[in-house]
Amino acid sequence: MFQDKTMSKRRYGMEADLNAIAHDIRKGILHFKGLNERGDYSQVMTWVINRELACAARPLRYHHIYGGSGQALPKEARPELDKWIERVKNEGIASIICLVSEKELNHYSRLFPGGMNLVDYYESLGFQVHHIQWNDPAHNGKTHFKSEVEEKRTVLLEMYDQLPKPVLVHCSAAIDRSPPVVAFVVLKRRCAK
Repeated sequence: MFQDKTMSKRRYGMEADLNAIAHDIRKGILHFKGLNERGDYSQVMTWVINRELACAARPLRYHHIYGGSGQALPKEARPELDKWIERVKNEGIASIICLVSEKELNHYSRLFPGGMNLVDYYESLGFQVHHIQWNDPAHNGKTHFKSEVEEKRTVLLEMYDQLPKPVLVHCSAAIDRSPPVVAFVVLKRRCAK
């Protein structure tokens, strides 16, 4: 689980706090990434605010057979996707905020009949879903990334406040996009208490 280390006696300002929280989120992601790549799917997300907010990579991103960047998933991956979703449901997740591009959504196109995509599939299973389309800076260049983070984190905070809890946020790898915007939610909700 996420370890909050930003409330130490010494304060470094909001940007430093955001970076520290995002760093801890990435550590949680890297933990389950290692498990998943070895075939252990007992953990597919990291809790950031206990039983309220979690962060993950997109389904099967770190799967030992089907994982990888830019990989279109074959039809045979559907049972593994359903297992991933079952684990998320077992954690009690009610809502999902999906921070992926249209290109990344297309990785799942072979898994669904009739033009359904991953967001549609989540909704068909009873999740409340909000899709914030966001291109991966690793493939899109990082020139405007900081301004994109500032824009998206405000939208994400609004969505988080509106959606039923617990909320799961995922991008593709959960390294560049999800951690900084989820860190903003953590900091804002902590300050509101």
